[in-house]
Amino acid sequence: MKQTNVKWTVAAMMLALLLASLDQTIVATAMPTIVAELKGMEIYSWVFTSYMLTMTTIMPIVGKLSDMYGRKLFFLLGLGVFMAGSALCGTADSMFELVIYRGLQGLGAGSIMPTAFTIIFEIFPPEKRGRMQGIFGTVFGISSVFGPSLGAYITEFFSWEWIFYINLPLGIVSFGILMFSLVETKAAGHSPKVDYLGAGTMAVSVITLLLALVLGGKEYEWSSWQVLGLFAISLLFLGFFLQVERRAKEPMLPLSLFRKRVIAVVSAVTFLQGAAMMGGATYIPLFVQGVLGGSAANAGNILTPMMLSLVVGSTVGGLVMRKYTYRTITLTAMAVMSLGAFLLTRLNMTSSSFEVILYMIIFGLGTGPLMPVTTTAVQGVVEPTQRGVATSSVTFFRSIGGTVGVAIMGTIVTMTMTHSLAQQITGLPVNEALLKDPQVLLEPAARMAIPAPVLTILQNSLAQAISNVFLFSLGAALAGLVISAFLGKSKLEIHRKPVQTKAIPDGTA
Repeated sequence: MKQTNVKWTVAAMMLALLLASLDQTIVATAMPTIVAELKGMEIYSWVFTSYMLTMTTIMPIVGKLSDMYGRKLFFLLGLGVFMAGSALCGTADSMFELVIYRGLQGLGAGSIMPTAFTIIFEIFPPEKRGRMQGIFGTVFGISSVFGPSLGAYITEFFSWEWIFYINLPLGIVSFGILMFSLVETKAAGHSPKVDYLGAGTMAVSVITLLLALVLGGKEYEWSSWQVLGLFAISLLFLGFFLQVERRAKEPMLPLSLFRKRVIAVVSAVTFLQGAAMMGGATYIPLFVQGVLGGSAANAGNILTPMMLSLVVGSTVGGLVMRKYTYRTITLTAMAVMSLGAFLLTRLNMTSSSFEVILYMIIFGLGTGPLMPVTTTAVQGVVEPTQRGVATSSVTFFRSIGGTVGVAIMGTIVTMTMTHSLAQQITGLPVNEALLKDPQVLLEPAARMAIPAPVLTILQNSLAQAISNVFLFSLGAALAGLVISAFLGKSKLEIHRKPVQTKAIPDGTA
């Protein structure tokens, strides 16, 4: 009977995963060109927001559906939707169309990411799973390092449309290989029943929560009826969702999963990891450019050492899983991440670029191992019929944590700068319009228009605000460190027989 061709399957899945993760970073450097051509600056941020909203929302839903109908089917469906969204993005004639098509891309990416890690668990024997999860985790670091530069290159030497069109030939190659190389095992004699009500109530709860976090403090005040209303709707539908899941025969997200210690602890740890790590990715470039006076290129490249150390950490985390318990690895990683966050709180106007890079490397080394370890930990404590939803829950909570973290950090920066400037800027000769937004520190012309004493005050205020951001990251990392202690003595089991992959009549091969 036909068996899965592991080498070709791994190559095709890594290519698809790279495309999906790259699309989160490659667009950023092309956006000024896109806005200049399509206009619509007022909805600029929604090009990223729509992608994040749909990607995060679909993850747990696809995780459950892949448990019911097969991983291969939903991986290929996700890849197909992603390619369709990419093709449409390249044809967009307005910013509104681009936002809609990016949402479609996000649906595809949200299907690809968790399903890939579930397939890896199932096609490799236990002794290789940790290493392979670590290798696959490096894809996210690689996309973060090369995405912005690749986007800038394609935009300059070709056209912005090709940052989307490039996904098509590569996606087709991945799709074609997987059609024939991946052979799936599926339980026979079972007619699954989809929990549509659970999926719907969860989607409404997640989307309204994310919208509240994205709009709060930017488009609307946190105390506005719009933001409070979105939070209220999210909470209301969360209550509906929990009631539906308790009664459903095949719940979309089985609440019984969270009675397992490993899954409950990992969910909390990944949420906190997501909240903590967004500080480095979001605010270090702002610090380099706004406080140290670096160029936009330097600000973008400064993330490279952290992402490379994250890749190293992810690989090492995958390798040491055979020897140490999940708790030992997670505690160590969270401790290193906490150290990195603590060092980042010490950055100020006198800090050097070397200090920034060193602290970020430490921060990345702590973040990296958590990627493969948390995924492998939850996969090992559930039945095969729940492996997809368990895997997607890890990615889901990390994504939600990152969104919450960014929202809180943005509020911290705004409040810190407002308070600091109110105390120091009174009576100094400066156009008050320049002080409403720290973006003035990123524009050379605006910086030159600000008197030297005022510029110093602004830089000090921004440095203090970003230091407070990393205090929040430190708190989240320390909370994750404490919670990790309850992970128990579970570790990667290597005495089981390798998973057998047999042909099935699923209509996809």
